[in-house]
Amino acid sequence: MGRDGGEHESMTGAWASGISPPALSGDCGMITLIEGSTFCLSSTSGDILPDRPQGLFVSDTRAISGWRVQVDGMAAEPLTTLDGDRYRATFVGRIPPRRGRAESTLMVLRTRYVGDGMRKDIVLRNVGAEAAGVLVTVAVEADFADLFEVKECRVVPAGGVGVDLGANSLTYTWTMPGDTRSMQVTATSDLVLTPGMMTFRAVVPARVEWSTCLSVQVAINGRLLRLRYQCGERPNGSIPARRLRAWRLTSPTVTTPDSRLVRTLQTSSEDLGALQIHDPDHPDRRVVAAGAPWFMALFGRDSLLTSWMALPLDQQLALGTLQTLAEFQGTKIDPLTEEQPGRIVHEVRSRREAKLALGGGKAYYGTADATPLFVALLGELRRWGLPGAELHTLLPAADRALGWVETYGDIDGDGFVEYRRATDRGLINQGWKDSFDGVNDAAGASAHHRSRWLRYRPTCMPLIGPGRRLPRPSATNAQRRPTRAKPRPSRPPSMSGSGCLTKVGMRSGWMGTSAGWTRSPRTWGIACGAASLTTTRRRSWPTTCSIHGCGPGSASGPWPAPWAPTTP
Repeated sequence: MGRDGGEHESMTGAWASGISPPALSGDCGMITLIEGSTFCLSSTSGDILPDRPQGLFVSDTRAISGWRVQVDGMAAEPLTTLDGDRYRATFVGRIPPRRGRAESTLMVLRTRYVGDGMRKDIVLRNVGAEAAGVLVTVAVEADFADLFEVKECRVVPAGGVGVDLGANSLTYTWTMPGDTRSMQVTATSDLVLTPGMMTFRAVVPARVEWSTCLSVQVAINGRLLRLRYQCGERPNGSIPARRLRAWRLTSPTVTTPDSRLVRTLQTSSEDLGALQIHDPDHPDRRVVAAGAPWFMALFGRDSLLTSWMALPLDQQLALGTLQTLAEFQGTKIDPLTEEQPGRIVHEVRSRREAKLALGGGKAYYGTADATPLFVALLGELRRWGLPGAELHTLLPAADRALGWVETYGDIDGDGFVEYRRATDRGLINQGWKDSFDGVNDAAGASAHHRSRWLRYRPTCMPLIGPGRRLPRPSATNAQRRPTRAKPRPSRPPSMSGSGCLTKVGMRSGWMGTSAGWTRSPRTWGIACGAASLTTTRRRSWPTTCSIHGCGPGSASGPWPAPWAPTTP
């Protein structure tokens, strides 16, 4: 139930959830490892506990839900965690003293690497004066749960997960109509296999080490993902390691007597490097994800703003983001995904829940600001020296984005983007505060209960102004895209003629409603200027429109008249 007693908005089942993992009692410390869109959450001991929001996640699905290592039936006592890069960590522990001994003589070192799967190196170090016979067990569980089912602790035990025993491997398979997932754990040492358990027997001589390597590979609909770190290969030569070294070499070095600032900048640079994901079809193209660990995916608004703010560090990150978003740009009208011609995508996911909500698709387009931000970033990137050839390949996408702003976005020509979700499966708030309770009135009640339409500020035309100035050398003035004349909202009487302008020319602190201009009670900042959200009452639609086909009565298909498609 919502805070006002109404029904809770359930759109978060398919899109970005605003719900945090619930607070858990006991030792809740977790270690997060990330490489691309693969990440692993585990306890500080290195174990993955199935009753916690932990696991190995590949392609928005939890491939491993439980992973516990024991020696002689005892779990290792965690001593410390040696952090390496963002994709690896070594968990150091000791086995409790054996009966009749005061001190432990066995240490356990477990090094984990993630990247389209997982590699786990297990080392037993005998520091005693005599050989030790050991029984090492690795318990493995898999449920193939959806990403946000785990995050929100609402996982229902999945039926139909089968386990097959190989010569030195366990293979878990889960199948549903149209979707098959499998996960295989393979060991390099002699072992005994039982369903869900790998058992190793070894004798570790005095002051000697015993080791084994376990690899976890995932297959999606029969396509086996290539593990980034193969057993027997040096991890430092892997693709993620080379990419991270290249990122560090291109990052600027800051010299300052303030050590806190140095650490902050170094950590920020490392985090930004860890947030980068790569398109398998374009390995050299880098895109920045929205956030770790639950949002390691392409988000229109988040990726655009982050790459914009990272321009002083790396312009190629912004270019890769623009190129990838252009490939997902809307081409048709689909109420289920809220796709519209020229619209920039809000979120790209491979999650099972998202695909069900999208009718089999993986892209959702319910965002009010990603499309103008796309054009604005392209204009800003040109100022930073984007080569002409790469610029011109993106100009058609920019023109389509401008077309969306002028038709589907700013439907009444007042300089604001209006939005309303097309179905009850979409985001009800499509600005940057897009959680279901992100926009509230002064009393704290959700604003959408009183209004069907929301106006989004900043105004579109100043925001996409850089896009209007993008050069088109092959076009004459008569051939260039015409700009649709839009009436400007009248200023309130108390507003001076010059006003207070931000860098992109927006009047800060004021917002327009159907009743006129009012002082904004709150303004939030974004990278390209001031922005705020306000509710409006539904307005009567104009009887005439400067773009053919967008007046009342001209609509076709599932959209009401204001959303009628037009021909670019």
